[in-house]
Amino acid sequence: MNNTVHDWRRAWSYRKADRRPAGRQLCLILVLLLLAFPALVKANTVGLAWDPNAESDVAGYLVFYGTQSGNYSGYVDVGAATNALMNTGSSTTSYYFAVAAYSTAGIRSALSAEVQWSPSAPLLTNPGSQTSTIGQNAALRLSATDPAGLAITYGASGLPPGFSIAPATGVIAGTPSTAGAWNVSAVATNTAGAAATQLFTWSVLAQPAPTPSVGTTDTTAPTIRITAPSTGRTYTTNTSTVSLAGTVSDNVGVVNVTWTNDRGGRGAATFGPSSWSSSINLKNGLNLLTVTAADAAGNTASTTLTVTTKVTGKK
Repeated sequence: MNNTVHDWRRAWSYRKADRRPAGRQLCLILVLLLLAFPALVKANTVGLAWDPNAESDVAGYLVFYGTQSGNYSGYVDVGAATNALMNTGSSTTSYYFAVAAYSTAGIRSALSAEVQWSPSAPLLTNPGSQTSTIGQNAALRLSATDPAGLAITYGASGLPPGFSIAPATGVIAGTPSTAGAWNVSAVATNTAGAAATQLFTWSVLAQPAPTPSVGTTDTTAPTIRITAPSTGRTYTTNTSTVSLAGTVSDNVGVVNVTWTNDRGGRGAATFGPSSWSSSINLKNGLNLLTVTAADAAGNTASTTLTVTTKVTGKK
């Protein structure tokens, strides 16, 4: 910083020589200047501004600076100006500033409230939501820039199991091992210790069911069971319909689930990867209900339930 030499011995001699009433001197000492929060004008330069002192005999202002709070290593005499541009000298160190006024008689006021300038944090781009699949390699590079051109290191927490980050490059890579949605916190930190954080979601999907290799034949039949309204072989009701449901599975995948009633009627059941359901009309008496699952290779499996119903007035 460019310091202006000020003879404080002369200033103190002014204080001693000043014969004005003590109240007048006290007023000057207690009127504190208001210092605006410093703003970064450009790299290593801080802009300061403050309210002028109300005393008519104010001759100028001294801007004190230092790298420790309350411990100033120097000052600059800016004359009657109420703003100043201060060169910090280092883009990695925090600086502290305060201002004092001095009168034409050399009397200096108390220091203003202190303000701090710290290096700016990097600018980290949010990578957006990510999606990967279990067992499949994936990679993502974080991107950050620093206003002062400082070196940046990267970190991340909450990554899906199987992923890790390279601090020097910001590349997140690995092979996910667990399905789910993960809330990731990415951080970029410069050599001054200032950091920027971005949050995003990383979803990991379960691996799809494998398809048979070319030249091989799928001979494995699906597995299907009835679990409702009964897990037994028979069921009795006094209603004209019955709601059937159960489980289904296959080594490759089920393509349809159908039902038939030996008393008349057939249809398709609603099914998913592991379950099925359907509502079936009944006739009075015994109804043999058969539910069949089929896979893409044409393999089928069936299960049955005998339902007895008696509805008054219905045959």
